[in-house]
Amino acid sequence: MYGTNTACTGWAANLDASDFENGCIIALVGLEAASASPALKDEAATAFASWEEELTEMATSKGLGAPQARRFAAAFIGSVEGAIMLARTRRQSRAMLDSADAMKAYARSLRVETEAALQLQR
Repeated sequence: MYGTNTACTGWAANLDASDFENGCIIALVGLEAASASPALKDEAATAFASWEEELTEMATSKGLGAPQARRFAAAFIGSVEGAIMLARTRRQSRAMLDSADAMKAYARSLRVETEAALQLQR
């Protein structure tokens, strides 16, 4: 799916350029500050919801059905956030590229699922 590779290679380059110091502040806030501050937790949840909405719209525009697009968006965020964590702890960006490959394969399977659902509606 368009954008998957670009997003992941962009993150890989960002991580490499920062010597693996940069990460996702939203994930950090969501994980660490959430228990201390309900307001920060809510802000992190709002940010992730916004990203999910944008990714869902992008996936729908690329041909996925709405249910499949929502699942892709959530999986993409989870995959990228996990890959950032792995890349930073391993100090190598390979996890970002593996995430891109996994998300492209997942998008292909969701496209097949979308097409099957459309066939059933006909």
